[in-house]
Amino acid sequence: MDIKIGFTDELTNTSYAPLAALFALYQHNHLFKPLETVQIPMRKRDFEPHEKLIQVLLSMMAGCETLAEFNPRLKHERVLAQILDKLWLSDQSSLSRTLDALTLKQIDELRTSTGQIWR
Repeated sequence: MDIKIGFTDELTNTSYAPLAALFALYQHNHLFKPLETVQIPMRKRDFEPHEKLIQVLLSMMAGCETLAEFNPRLKHERVLAQILDKLWLSDQSSLSRTLDALTLKQIDELRTSTGQIWR
């Protein structure tokens, strides 16, 4: 994926260009691969559970203090969705349900996988 930052005449742009560039680098380097090992027993609709975990991280890095800020800030950021190889981002309620579904075992798996990411 080629990343170009600059001015555009397109109707859609992003307020989060530095974050988009950073996440594009992370995606290119498969940095979030360890999150795929976290087995969350949920029905998959539009997003895999590990994709929702990445979106939760995205919300934190975008400055959202709670998931309630996700929809007004990030839900309609199509550029960020494209970086994550999606047409759109999940809904805050779906992200919240994903976190609610975590058991102690999955939280331990998440702790291990995020430790791998930070290293």
